[in-house]
Amino acid sequence: MSSKVIIIGAGPIGLALAVSLGRAGIVVDVIDKQTAPMPRQTQDARVVVLNHAAQNLLEKLGIWSQLADVAGPIETMQLEVPGAPSHGKFSAVDTTFATLGMTVFIQDISCALVKACQEHPLVSLHWNTPAHDIVINKNEVTVNRQWDGACLIAADGAASVTRRLLGRTALSAPYSQSAHVATIQTQMPHGKCAFQWFLSEGPLAFLPLKAPQEISIVWTQSQAAFVEHQALSDEAFLKALSTASDHQLGSVTHIGQRFGFPLKSQWLDAAVQPRVAFVGDAWHSIHPLAGQGMNLGFQDVSALSAELSRASKVGIDIGALTVLQRYQNARAAQNRQMQQLMSFINKMGAIQGGCMPLLSGAGFGILNHWSSLRRWLVAQAQGE
Repeated sequence: MSSKVIIIGAGPIGLALAVSLGRAGIVVDVIDKQTAPMPRQTQDARVVVLNHAAQNLLEKLGIWSQLADVAGPIETMQLEVPGAPSHGKFSAVDTTFATLGMTVFIQDISCALVKACQEHPLVSLHWNTPAHDIVINKNEVTVNRQWDGACLIAADGAASVTRRLLGRTALSAPYSQSAHVATIQTQMPHGKCAFQWFLSEGPLAFLPLKAPQEISIVWTQSQAAFVEHQALSDEAFLKALSTASDHQLGSVTHIGQRFGFPLKSQWLDAAVQPRVAFVGDAWHSIHPLAGQGMNLGFQDVSALSAELSRASKVGIDIGALTVLQRYQNARAAQNRQMQQLMSFINKMGAIQGGCMPLLSGAGFGILNHWSSLRRWLVAQAQGE
């Protein structure tokens, strides 16, 4: 029985899975429509906050040490609702973790994983290769009439081509919001603290980078507000951003290239079928307000790799539905719960006026005085 896997999608999730499976003795072909990522030249790029579980996975894959050197540690996190009499605060000191997370450029993760794939004899990368044909037979799956394997993994993101080719439709719920992403510099140092303001149009997040006054922002807004702010000059955008952040770190003094993207929640009811499994955003995509999307994807990688490795070692067909269902069962509940929680928090955070500031202040007061609750919440976010 073949122990060969085909992965469609060479983003961080697909690449991490490829390295993990290769280390388990499984032959892997990875195909992607894009060109290979190039080393990052500037700070103008998207970031992700990696939790403890994701860091552990990347350490097992041999790349975390090089990423940790350029990552921004988050030691505290502050939550704000305009008009609330108090704010919520989390600190790594209150937990068993050294940090609450590490802010890392996605491009750095991809480049490190590409290098790890290139150095592994069982992993082959095929760039500029869009998937256009998938045939599933009883004993194997074939992609583009060129690559055969016992199992196909869809790791090609929220706009998954694999889903379309297989006739699968994800349940989609647009947030009617889009997000601005950029790297900024502030007048005052961030002190390794992440900030989140729950504003009427959507949440604004400040994620600390390694340099003391450099921050990556994710500013979610309604479509109308997004279009309005997207049209602003950099100078006007800086002023709006300084006001939205209540000058918490003084004025925002510089902004790099601004990016924007629409937000929506997606969920594929069945993450597996005979010889096929979906991982990461190809299975589930969530609101970015807590930065958990890629962390959930890396946890999918750990679970799926464990099941395929276990089956391969004892000679069981790695594309068998029973094997793939064990992966789905291990991940479905947490993925769905996190998706629903992020949607709920986003909706509640957008409610302004009336008694909401007082309720938020009361909630933050409880949170600040209930250390066991803070520890539990941090453990959930850390993938524990």
